[in-house]
Amino acid sequence: MTEVINLNQKWHIGDQLGAGGFGRVYLAQSKFGETAVIKLIPKVPEADRELLFEDLDGIPNVVPILDRGDWKDFWVLVMPKADKSLREHLSENIVHIEESLPEIQTSSVLAKVVTFHEDVQGAARQCARFVNEGGDQDRV
Repeated sequence: MTEVINLNQKWHIGDQLGAGGFGRVYLAQSKFGETAVIKLIPKVPEADRELLFEDLDGIPNVVPILDRGDWKDFWVLVMPKADKSLREHLSENIVHIEESLPEIQTSSVLAKVVTFHEDVQGAARQCARFVNEGGDQDRV
């Protein structure tokens, strides 16, 4: 892809790095030569949940958003390029967990991770509904 996206600055889109449930990720470069990644999120129902956590600057262990906006039929998030994807990190470390824990403990740990992920998704949907309904954000 050799497109240019104009947000707060111009971003040249490079090779696709990956794809997930709600978008594709591409290598990108700013007009100043800064390397980053661009996540293109299709404007479809439920995909806007990807934008719920975009204003979390300064929170530890949260990837900052360098730029954002919309382009064609996509919402766009620009983030620093990580050394590896979360999927790669987890797949590398799952092997270590399986080698160091008996099978029953590994299953228990993974079940807790899945439950935590589902809880976070549920909380995000509730927060989005609350805010979209004009709720008092101080109560969230």
